[in-house]
Formats: sequence, structure tokens, C-alpha cells
Amino acid sequence: MDIYRFVSFFELYELVINKKLKFSQLKLMNDENEGLTQALKSLVTPDSLGLNIMSPSNSKDIIDYQKKIQNSTYITCWTKEKNSMAMWLLYSKNKDSIRIKTSIKKLKFYTHNYINKNNYDNVLKSRQGTMQILPFNNVHYIDDVEYNDLAELTVKLKELYKQQKEEFLSGKLDNVDTYKECVDSYYQKGNELINNSLFLKDNAYKFEEEVRAVLNVVARNKTTYNEWKEIKDSVPRWEKEFLLPTVDFEYDTELFTNIIYIDVEDDFIEEICFDPRMPEYQQNIYKNILGTSMTYTTSNVFGHLSESIKLSNN
Repeated sequence: MDIYRFVSFFELYELVINKKLKFSQLKLMNDENEGLTQALKSLVTPDSLGLNIMSPSNSKDIIDYQKKIQNSTYITCWTKEKNSMAMWLLYSKNKDSIRIKTSIKKLKFYTHNYINKNNYDNVLKSRQGTMQILPFNNVHYIDDVEYNDLAELTVKLKELYKQQKEEFLSGKLDNVDTYKECVDSYYQKGNELINNSLFLKDNAYKFEEEVRAVLNVVARNKTTYNEWKEIKDSVPRWEKEFLLPTVDFEYDTELFTNIIYIDVEDDFIEEICFDPRMPEYQQNIYKNILGTSMTYTTSNVFGHLSESIKLSNN
């Protein structure tokens, strides 16, 4: 499938000349709800009832957790919609943006390469604070965005959490089997409401027809490589790979930059289209900088039919 992105010339320059694709921190997005559904969904996970509670329990905790998600998540946003006036008007307000085309296959390929290079295996010998990809989320990093009524979903999630908490506090779940059954039930109900929370936006953004790639990052903790080697054979696999050598659960946001650049090759950009309202001289300057070997195309989204109308003398 072809996908498109509207970029500034500077971002395009990074792609064409320096072979770098930009992933931006979730907190930089215009949509302030980014990360909120993931924070709310954590209310109905097994951890939210257990003794080791990682999930938020009140409004302030939810907002704080959302901020952590926004700081530790990076995305690149694309669209399946090629000829959308709304997209040009929104992302080219000064009539100087550029639409680029690639394929989902290529976006997956280069994103997957970056994930492999920056997973815990390859940062074990790095210093404390090194950014790395969260190992448990590697398999869900590119997908279509789903659109829903987030206000309605919020109400349903809060109600589900309330029911879950009431059962837990009532003493009905003292039995281990009953407790497990309850946890599994609410976890399933939460998944039915929200399957993949980082690929969910409000219906107001439906016109974007978005496809996004997501990177979840954490910071290398203070456990040294030699310390990890000494204990790695005596702990469960999940603990060895996740807790001990790699993760700072506080998501120390001071360590994270606003932008991550991943490596791509010449074949990543398949087509370049300048804003139809951009002056021709400006387009020519950009073409001279980028090179004439690129594939350039035009868009008639703002209307040029009058130029092709030829009335006969009759």
C-alpha cells in the first residue's frame, strides 16, 4: 500500500540527503489526547488489582501516567489519502510543504531495522541512561489508526474499572481461582473496548486516514553488564530481559530527546509532490538541492481543470 506524509523542506532534506527519517515524541503532537487511552486502559489490566500496582488509581495518576507515555513514545505519521485538500490546508498552511510517498513495506523494513539495532541485546554494554526500544512491544509498531468516540470510551473504561475495584474490595476474590477468573475477565473486556491504544484517535481526526509507526523507549538502568552476567542465569527469563539490565520504570524523561532519527536508504522516498500553490521558482530551487534524479509529481487538488479546457470555434 502507498502511504504519504506532508513534510517541510528541512525534513525532506534530512530524508534525501542525510537518509534520516524523523520520529517525534508523542507530547509534540497537536492532539492532547495522545497517550490518554493507553493510560486509561491500564486501569483494567491484571496489574491494577495486584499488590504490585503499576496502574493509575485516580485522575492525577492517570494524567501523570499519560505524560510518561507521551515522553517515552515516538511516532511517525502517514496517510493513505493521496488527494485531500484538508491535509494540504492543515499541514501546508504557508503553502510550502511537500508530500512524499513511500510504502508500508518500506516503513516496516526500516523501522524494524532500527528496533533490532536498539533492543536490549545491543545496549547491555552501554552506559546508564542509554535509550533503547521497549522489548515487550516490538511486535506492534506499525498499524492503521482506528477512530472512535474517546469521550464515550473513557466513560466505559472508568465504569469497568469501578466494577472491577468493587469486586476486589468486597472480599469475593479471596479465592485464587476466582481472583484469576475476575482478572482475566476484565482484561478481556478492556481489550474489547480498546485493542491497541497507541493506534486510537478521536473521530474528529478520521479525515486523516492515518498510518503510524510507533517506538516505545526506556532508559538503560544502572545495572552494569558484568552484574547482569552474574545474575542472568538465576532469574526468570522475563526478569532477565526486562527488569534487570535495561529498564528505568520511572521513564526518566530528562534522558529522552524530542526527536529520534532512523536510518533509511535512497529507495525509501518513491515520489515528491510540492504544494501546488508553491511558486515555481521555489520548487526549482528545491529540485536543484535535492537532485533531478528524484521522481517529482504534481497535484490538482486545488483545481487546474480550466487549463485543459479547449473550446472549439463552433
